[in-house]
Amino acid sequence: MSVPTNATVAAKDSKIVFHKPFVDQTKGGQRESVQGRFALLRNNTVSTTTTASS
Repeated sequence: MSVPTNATVAAKDSKIVFHKPFVDQTKGGQRESVQGRFALLRNNTVSTTTTASS
C-alpha cells in the first residue's frame, strides 16, 4: 500500500488502485479542503482518516 497518496491493493491476478481521498468540510458557510489519507488497520483493513481543522 502506498501512503499517503494512493492505496494499491494486490488481488489474485491484478491490483486495485484507490486514489487519495478528497475530503472537504463546511465551516462558516464555506467549503474548505481537509487532509485525507488512507490508514492500514489490523486484519489488513483499509480505512480513511482526516485531519479536520478547528
